[in-house]
Amino acid sequence: MTGGVDLFSAVGGLQAALETNDTAGIQAALTNISAAQEQVIGERALLGARLNRMDATKTVLEDFKLSITRFKSDLENIDLTQAISDFSLQQVALEATRATAARMIQNSLLDFLR
Repeated sequence: MTGGVDLFSAVGGLQAALETNDTAGIQAALTNISAAQEQVIGERALLGARLNRMDATKTVLEDFKLSITRFKSDLENIDLTQAISDFSLQQVALEATRATAARMIQNSLLDFLR
């Protein structure tokens, strides 16, 4: 363990202090055990935060998987006749728009040149 209190050493120190009736040693061991307890609480909080992030990520991934499945289903189950009809209608509208724009530009150029 780096930078922290070794719980097992603290408990071993408490045992030795209790066996020799060393009051100062008991007090020091209890202080070390309290510090180790605080470390454990801190690590549990970090672990809890990580688990929460993991659960949130899992939920996002499940939602994404559901969206992809729906999208795939929409693509695979498309009504081909309806899709071709819609595409043809959009193509006719595009051509009509282009023709109208060309006439408007042509008239504007003629007006400009006069």
